[in-house]
Amino acid sequence: MTTAVVMLSGGYDSVAALEMTLRDRRAACIFVDYGQPYRLQEKRAVDIVAEHYADHPHFLGVRILRLDMLTSDVPVPEYVPLRNLVIASAAANVAQSIGACEVVTGSKTDILRPGDPYSFRDSCVQFYRMLEKVVFFATESGMTALRFEMPIAGWDKVQVLKLLTNAGFDLASLWSCYRDSIEPCGTCHHCIELAHAREALHA
Repeated sequence: MTTAVVMLSGGYDSVAALEMTLRDRRAACIFVDYGQPYRLQEKRAVDIVAEHYADHPHFLGVRILRLDMLTSDVPVPEYVPLRNLVIASAAANVAQSIGACEVVTGSKTDILRPGDPYSFRDSCVQFYRMLEKVVFFATESGMTALRFEMPIAGWDKVQVLKLLTNAGFDLASLWSCYRDSIEPCGTCHHCIELAHAREALHA
């Protein structure tokens, strides 16, 4: 059985990707604290996820990584310049250190959508295919063909919620809000998307 490194944020998409991974692979997760204002909320969600899978024979735990990332004027508050490039590179480093051949992400953008400010270049399939080539070139041995997997590529949020509900998660225990608040703000893009998905799920 192969081992994959899963980029886990405590959000719905990354937890869904972990659930899919554990069906046929071992999963060693990483959580990256890069100075995001909502990192404590994300970390609490990650702890809940780790407890949920604690007895799963394929779950290998969560490693915490800390990075300092600078932000700048950005088109939308949810965008951190090159965040996924940095985090994916860190995941590739961990994968090579433990002999894993895959990195799993909860990114689910199959194609870029021109005009959509939330269709980020560093979250799409094309980005991860290009990154595989960079990692292969950058590896000194020149022999490591690391794959970046997107098990929920093309899914909508309703599909994600159905998967997590069936897996036994309390959806309120996860965190996808982009605000530093005690409770999800309800007004950011991710909160609005989640609210619509919940309505559709129970329609």
